[in-house]
Amino acid sequence: MSENEKTVEKKPRSKAMGCLSLIVIVVAVIVVVSALSGGGDKEAGKALETWASATDISQEAIATALGTKPPAEPVADDYKFPKSISKIEVSDNAGGGKKVNVVFTSADVLDETDFVKRAGGTAIEIGSILFQNPEISMVIIVDQIEMTDKYGKKKLEDGAKLILDKATADKVDWKGLADNHTMDPGNIYRLTNTYEINPGILKNVKLDEVKLN
Repeated sequence: MSENEKTVEKKPRSKAMGCLSLIVIVVAVIVVVSALSGGGDKEAGKALETWASATDISQEAIATALGTKPPAEPVADDYKFPKSISKIEVSDNAGGGKKVNVVFTSADVLDETDFVKRAGGTAIEIGSILFQNPEISMVIIVDQIEMTDKYGKKKLEDGAKLILDKATADKVDWKGLADNHTMDPGNIYRLTNTYEINPGILKNVKLDEVKLN
């Protein structure tokens, strides 16, 4: 080695600096995600306020309302809802106000018990939204599912039907009902004015898990 050549010692990069950079990036991501989530909640809140004061109770207005984030979200619900809605009907209720009929097609379920749990959970979500508007006096929820008859033919049938009226809805804490749905998925059925479960489904429901009566 000549006298003019110098040995350059490479200093290792500080691990502390690397960790600090990683922390900064993680914090930045959390802040962005929180901001986006908060923005979504605000938009959902505005949409629900708009629905709550709406005087035009049309199919389009109801579809828009059901497309917002519900104020009550049980763990067990139909994961394709509201994209799975097949029909929305609006009519005058004999007792005053508007009657809304919402029909949707069930997503895949594990078994009959899971179907009943998810149908009830989705009913909670629908009720928590639609009854925000004081003009809604009755909501009929129909969860349809593909069933096979004794001849091996498959067709879409009403799996579960739940009917709620305003008098009952006014007593309900929807968020509390949703939070308790995991422990007591039969509660929403017991609260309804009327409910129907397809006999082909009901016979296989584990009634120790879903207490319907």
